[in-house]
Amino acid sequence: MTEEQTFRILLDQLRAGDEVAAVKIVQDHTAGLVAVARRQMGAGLARRVDPEDILQSVYRSLFVRVQQGEFELGAGRDLWQLLVTMTLNKVRRSAKYHGAGKRDMSKDQSVRADADPLDHIPGSGEPGPEEATMLVDETEAFLKTLKPQDRPIVELRLQGYNSIEIAEQTGRAERSVRRILKQIQERLTEATRSDVS
Repeated sequence: MTEEQTFRILLDQLRAGDEVAAVKIVQDHTAGLVAVARRQMGAGLARRVDPEDILQSVYRSLFVRVQQGEFELGAGRDLWQLLVTMTLNKVRRSAKYHGAGKRDMSKDQSVRADADPLDHIPGSGEPGPEEATMLVDETEAFLKTLKPQDRPIVELRLQGYNSIEIAEQTGRAERSVRRILKQIQERLTEATRSDVS
């Protein structure tokens, strides 16, 4: 079977709403499209928007429009060119959205330290040896409950890095880092309430 025939079968499956075909397309193209999106995003937009968010929108549009018969694709390279074009268009739209009016990225100021979700937790001086051991054990136990991709974010935060520095070190958007830290803060707050009651 030729490459073109294989692609036609995949496209027919996608038109029929086959999730396996959709997963294959996502797996085959995501790494390249993330690189395309990152190259096109300025630093300001990259702090606000994660390339993976752009790609979710691209894939959603692609799958709906393929099922509606909007695209005539003869080969895999046609699909790649279409995906790149859609990605670039979504990046441009996102940049335009985040550059307008009150959302204007050029007016962004660096994030104050007190704006970081976990910064409000007060310190209570140096712990004693027993408290330090308990804290290390509890921290390790908590870190094991996190998603593998979220653990480095929390570890860096515990080392004193702010959300901008964590975003730079992990390659994630600052908005994503802040969202993850906020979710973890909410989990910790809920766990504390449960312990108290």
